[in-house]
Amino acid sequence: MELQKIINKFRQDNGGQYTQSNDAFRVLDLKGQTFEINHPLYIHKMNNVIFSNFRIIVSDKFTQKSNLTFPVPEFTNKFALNLHKVKNILLKDVFIDCRKICSGISVSKFLRVKVVRQLLLHQTEYGIFSPKCSEENGNNHELEILDSNIMEYEFGDGYGDQKGYLPNFDEANSRTSVGIFLGQADNVIADCNIHLCKVGILSNMRANRIQGNHITAGGTKERGIFDCIVVNKNKRGACLIHNNYIDNGRLLIKTSSNKMADRNYVHVTDNIFYRGYNHPSNEKFNHIFVLAEDNNSSFANVIINSNIFYNQDANLDPNTKGKPFDPDSGLQRDIKPFEVDEKNGNIDNNRCWGSSMEKNTFTNSEGLFEIPQSTNFIIRHNFEASENGLDKIELNSYIPFGQIVKASILGIYFSDKSKEFKNISNLSKEDIPELTVFGKQLIISYKSKINFTLHIEVKSGSFYENHNIINV
Repeated sequence: MELQKIINKFRQDNGGQYTQSNDAFRVLDLKGQTFEINHPLYIHKMNNVIFSNFRIIVSDKFTQKSNLTFPVPEFTNKFALNLHKVKNILLKDVFIDCRKICSGISVSKFLRVKVVRQLLLHQTEYGIFSPKCSEENGNNHELEILDSNIMEYEFGDGYGDQKGYLPNFDEANSRTSVGIFLGQADNVIADCNIHLCKVGILSNMRANRIQGNHITAGGTKERGIFDCIVVNKNKRGACLIHNNYIDNGRLLIKTSSNKMADRNYVHVTDNIFYRGYNHPSNEKFNHIFVLAEDNNSSFANVIINSNIFYNQDANLDPNTKGKPFDPDSGLQRDIKPFEVDEKNGNIDNNRCWGSSMEKNTFTNSEGLFEIPQSTNFIIRHNFEASENGLDKIELNSYIPFGQIVKASILGIYFSDKSKEFKNISNLSKEDIPELTVFGKQLIISYKSKINFTLHIEVKSGSFYENHNIINV
């Protein structure tokens, strides 16, 4: 029997659309059966049902037209499986292969839908899609996507036995989908693997929690840069982004001058940001990229704290073959973890309240990495032996923008045979008689018979110049 007929018969045999929550859940367990579908499937007008344990394969004969006897939003025709006008639905242990013919799952006019242990492959436009709230789409709430794999491609797709059946996974133009689109509020995406999509997760509304996911952009022949997470803070989007592994892609935050952008929060905490080999030559890579869409854009209520930013030098160029990066190779592929694109607008310095960037950890490869502002970091600066030394450290080269709150010497390393390191409290006036801080410039006069390296801690306290400095 066709899967749509099985779903319709189950609904008819088990009380129709409505059951009270205290009557417990009805369960449709299809015991691992595989169904090939030629048109979109609909779970329509059902409450308190568990659907589990079946496989869907999209047929070459798939058409967006179906013989439905009830009205549904037009966009649902593009999806293999649609949940519409539902409440308290659990979809678990389901496999869907879209075969690059259609999108995956849409959820509309719903309250509380949970998707668990979903394996979804080869979607075209969307993996899982919940539309923007409207009269047609409903005031949707509480979509939970847990412990699932949403993969536009697997490594190797488009080659070998898959040649001709799928586009090549490692060509940038082959990436077309958003893995998960959150058009409405109050959602959770947790412990998922979102793999080789053009965009991993797009948060277009507030109160979304994105936690514990591995979102990988992989690599392409063109070394294209992809967005693992996009937050539309510009008008509607706000979310908590916590404890994710953002793998070889970036976090894109869009903002604007819209008043709603002030209240939209983005909290980015305890994530791992990794940059490997997918990094164009002679371009800077940004782990977090902010797009100011117009003048006087807001950057209020943004917290970027306690993250790890990690880059792997051995993958800077395929010719290195795992060897350490050669700084004399002529490649200019810098890492700048945080960047604001102001080509189309700018950030209003007076609309940055409630924001901070601190306590982040960075790998720092000389010549490859720029430390962002609004955090604490240590500069290790080398000095030549001199009886009357004077040196200047331009902090601009370490801090793209922002204002210095404090710069202080932690200690000194003398490069003689003893390789002695002294804490600053043990230094005498003869070592460094004077330290002057002037703007973004450290002017240091000193006396030393041998070469030495200063360890200087810098504290920076604002996202933008002329913004109120945070006291440290």
